[in-house]
Amino acid sequence: MSTPSRVLAFGVASGVIWSLVPSTLSELFRSPGETATVIVSGILSGILTSFALAAPLARFGHGAPILFGTLSLPLGAFTFGVLLSLVQWLVRDFCGTAYQFVAYGFAPLTVGAQYAVLSVISVFAFVLFPLAVLTTFLLRRVIHSGHGHEHAS
Repeated sequence: MSTPSRVLAFGVASGVIWSLVPSTLSELFRSPGETATVIVSGILSGILTSFALAAPLARFGHGAPILFGTLSLPLGAFTFGVLLSLVQWLVRDFCGTAYQFVAYGFAPLTVGAQYAVLSVISVFAFVLFPLAVLTTFLLRRVIHSGHGHEHAS
């Protein structure tokens, strides 16, 4: 499997797992439709964040996941907030159902900024930062896992 394919698969899996954090803390699993918007936004955020981190993680040494993992928490949270607003806006426009982040207006950058700030200043940051660093270590491992096999092909 090529490196981009591994990063994509990792992004999907980590996006689903990380979508559980805001959905639990913000009570976003109120209905099946809202749950779907959260999971889709989580997957898209996981993919974008994984690809944003892939190049620096491939280039820099073993300590890079600590720095980039720390930065990935607010980056991923911001991306999730923006995408959640966009996905819920699309659902509202195509299906007529207005969920939490578009019921009273459309402000994706504000929602993204709120998620980013809350991810680093909330009491949960003590758990979220180590998990973000761990996730980034795992991504680095996924990126480097196929190097011996790719050169042999």
